[in-house]
Amino acid sequence: MGEPLYTLIYVTLILVFAFFYVGIVFNPTELADNMRKMAGSSRHPAGPHHSEHVSKILKRLTFIGAVYLALVCLLPEWMIAVFTSIIWAGDRVVV
Repeated sequence: MGEPLYTLIYVTLILVFAFFYVGIVFNPTELADNMRKMAGSSRHPAGPHHSEHVSKILKRLTFIGAVYLALVCLLPEWMIAVFTSIIWAGDRVVV
């Protein structure tokens, strides 16, 4: 806990698994076809570049979400490192 290598591995695994999960759950080509059928996108209404656009947006959103998740996961460890005199038990943090 608090070691730089541990933190780096922890954040890297969060990022990798976030992209892995989005890669399994979302298929950009299928999502673009469904949006095209329902006329859900007015910016890129049709064409082969539509799925590339959706893929680019998914990558950006996944990166932002993964960084946020990593920060939320690291916040308790940083608080423990900074405030060592306070005991951070789970029930005390909730209250």
